Amino acid sequence: MTEQFLTVNGLRLRIIEWGDPGLPSLFLLHGFSSTAVAWANVAETLAGRYHVVALDQRGHGARNGIRKAVTVSTTSSLTHMT
Repeated sequence: MTEQFLTVNGLRLRIIEWGDPGLPSLFLLHGFSSTAVAWANVAETLAGRYHVVALDQRGHGARNGIRKAVTVSTTSSLTHMT
């Protein structure tokens, strides 16, 4: 597992990754009142077959910058990083 912080369109996000980046990527989004860490057990299981990426969504976990909404454009920018 690796953790990093990325700024996408002015929004700072915590990204957690499992597995080899050379494998097909699987992008996981947590639900209400949770964080990216909620996917840890699932991600560890899938990491042998996928490059698993989870992020803390707006207002949750270790990300900041609540002032700016996550849009389709922001999400599209995230998919290009994997």
